Amino acid sequence: MIILPQTVVRGKRVFYTNQVNVIDSGSAMVSTVIDLSWAVPAAALTVQVFFDAQLTSGSGGGCSSGAYLQIVPNYNFAFGLCWVPGAFQVSAQEFSVEIPNIDQKVYYLWYDMDALYIARRLFTLFVQGYTLP
Repeated sequence: MIILPQTVVRGKRVFYTNQVNVIDSGSAMVSTVIDLSWAVPAAALTVQVFFDAQLTSGSGGGCSSGAYLQIVPNYNFAFGLCWVPGAFQVSAQEFSVEIPNIDQKVYYLWYDMDALYIARRLFTLFVQGYTLP
């Protein structure tokens, strides 16, 4: 049995009552595809997503890394810089952004600026809704 998430429709906009998680704890260092086809219909013009990037430092000290959201491979559409000033700390970047729906896919990657003391990278993306024609 397939259970479809509940939605609220306002004109051409469709919103999920609970945002849909499409990737959790991603740590890819190369452009990696995220399939949105099960959360976004092919006819959708745009997709509203919630971007959550978290970086944790290890015992040695601070670190920094950027999480990129790409609408096509190697084209950075949104960026969240995580900078951790000291050892055993966490930095997070969270925001909501509307992206064009291109083949029901989006891409992400981490790019390290100061990687020596990185303990963990976590990239999470939620679909909040979409726009129909």
